[in-house]
Amino acid sequence: MKYFKYMWAIMIVLIILIRSYGYEPSYIKREINEDQPQIEVYSQDAISMVYDPIDQVYYSLDAFHQLSVEQLKHFKGIGDVTASSIIEYIRENGGLKSFHELIEIKGIGEKKLEGILENSK
Repeated sequence: MKYFKYMWAIMIVLIILIRSYGYEPSYIKREINEDQPQIEVYSQDAISMVYDPIDQVYYSLDAFHQLSVEQLKHFKGIGDVTASSIIEYIRENGGLKSFHELIEIKGIGEKKLEGILENSK
């Protein structure tokens, strides 16, 4: 019984050690694709809608395929050339499987992808 008064100290030390070694619970699953830069989300399918800050509306993947050049320019970092490249990529490949596929388009890097996915859900 006399050792129970030290249990709280042992628990705190254990918590600090576990967190310092970067333990991640097994219920969090991360998809790792070595060909693509890693975006800080738990799954590439986790983002189902992107937010248009100008029109203040969320677009699903299907609705995103229908956007015009002018609407695509509402997203951070997207200009005329990049918007045209997005539309061309969508036409050539029959659409996007996920929003993270945008990184395969010429002119869209990790920073622009983060700008597009900003405030997404």
